[in-house]
Amino acid sequence: MNIIIAIIILLAYTIFACAYGHKIPKSLSTSVYQLPAWGRPVWTAVLVVIAFLMVPSFIDATADYFRVLAFIACASLGFVAGSPLTVKSKMGMGLAVHAWGAIICGIASQLAIALTAPLYLLCWLPFLGYFVYVKANHLTFRTVLFWAEMTAFFTTFFFCLFF
Repeated sequence: MNIIIAIIILLAYTIFACAYGHKIPKSLSTSVYQLPAWGRPVWTAVLVVIAFLMVPSFIDATADYFRVLAFIACASLGFVAGSPLTVKSKMGMGLAVHAWGAIICGIASQLAIALTAPLYLLCWLPFLGYFVYVKANHLTFRTVLFWAEMTAFFTTFFFCLFF
């Protein structure tokens, strides 16, 4: 049930952010900057709630020796969640925190899935088809990162739901 709620929250936020900005953003993270100032705390709340909802299901579905990867993925999602609130800070650490949090989250989540049930990585096939299509037709890669992030989220959601 936790994962269903996480899916609904992610879809609701994404649809709202895309509709508000009148376009698909370059990445899911940049959608926060399409919103007014109140969008940053909303983004943070959305990702923190998704991370907390994912933790029990993701750790439970992951094989024993690799559960730490599921935990690291969810914890690093928390860093991504908080980063828009620190982008304007005097230390300038927000972008670095965001970038490393996103990289670690993506790698840890997909590695946990690959080491537990690699067939779930077939969820990446539609994205790879899109990527090849864009590359073959010399189109712009403006939304490729957005679709990669969404694919990583939904691969993880499907893994948690059905494994």
